Amino acid sequence: MKKLCPVLLLPQYSGTSVDISEVLNRLQRYAAQMENISRGQYPELLVFISSGQLQHLQINKYAFPNLRIIAIQNTSLGIFGFSVLSSYKLRKLRTQPSILISGDPWRGFISCLLVSLLSQPRRRIQFQIHGNLFPENSNLVLTVIKKSIYFLATNFSTSIRVVSPHLCETLVTRSKKLRSKIVVSPVPIQTSHFPIQLEYTKGLNIGFIGRLHPERGTSLCLAITNKMAAQNLNFHLAIIGDGPESSKMRESVAINKYEKFVSFKGRVPNSELVEHYRKLNCLLVCAPQEGYGLAIREAVIQGVFVIAIENKGTREARELFPESVYLFNTIDEAAALLENCRDKKLSTETTKNNKARQLKIDEESLANLAKSWIY
Repeated sequence: MKKLCPVLLLPQYSGTSVDISEVLNRLQRYAAQMENISRGQYPELLVFISSGQLQHLQINKYAFPNLRIIAIQNTSLGIFGFSVLSSYKLRKLRTQPSILISGDPWRGFISCLLVSLLSQPRRRIQFQIHGNLFPENSNLVLTVIKKSIYFLATNFSTSIRVVSPHLCETLVTRSKKLRSKIVVSPVPIQTSHFPIQLEYTKGLNIGFIGRLHPERGTSLCLAITNKMAAQNLNFHLAIIGDGPESSKMRESVAINKYEKFVSFKGRVPNSELVEHYRKLNCLLVCAPQEGYGLAIREAVIQGVFVIAIENKGTREARELFPESVYLFNTIDEAAALLENCRDKKLSTETTKNNKARQLKIDEESLANLAKSWIY
């Protein structure tokens, strides 16, 4: 008799936005909650993954006790080859997927669809959306391909996981019939990485954190920096992250001779971010569309103010953390709000309240996701 088990497919994972070890840590938390809610009926999540990062990662069963990781080292197989090999390995393992979960919205979903078509009977599929699927100014051909996959996903998936209520409403405005399929489950924060250790921070120390690509609002960040530097304000901006816009940002800082105001820290593992948050008064968020805002939540549980451009995602964060998140619509407003954070950090009471709210959200999120995998 074949064993029933949820299966997550993640082909050709590049790790450009989230490190592979962090992805596995998140999956371990999801799988542990699944075992708990199912009372041991579903003790593990089977993960098929291909990534160039795997050769540098030592997968320790003790670190991921609820994960069974099948590493497919050949990243040149393509999505079809990955899917066929995954189906073959499932048969060899005598495992029957109770649900197929897309590790990402594009390649992951196509792999789930192919594996489902190769299975008898066909399996349930969960499509996962972590942010804005169709950013403005994207490549036209890529947008057409993504919209085609989105059409297949919304029609062939049995459930759709989104990370925030406003993403749920965005999908429902496109098609009301999707509401019954949607599971709202934000990405939980690894709170062990962020103990509350408030330190007085003198001056104005600003953080800009995340993958450096246009969707992060890198041009707006530079415009705000230029505004504040032109006013000869005494501040420091730490840019933490890497990506395709990194060289452009470095070049702009060098041309304008703003090196005394700006430093580039490169990509920092999530577990080491706390050391940077301790030195900040505020976090600057410039993404025109914010899916969930993980960095926003990490900041407010570390006593750091958040100054963010107004959009659906940041309005949600403002409603949840009204004493910690402040919104702007213009460069002048951003500069004024940042200046108002000089020599300040959130109070201990506010920071503790923020953490308590976030823990409650994470608890509900983990339960919602686990239930969607087993029921």
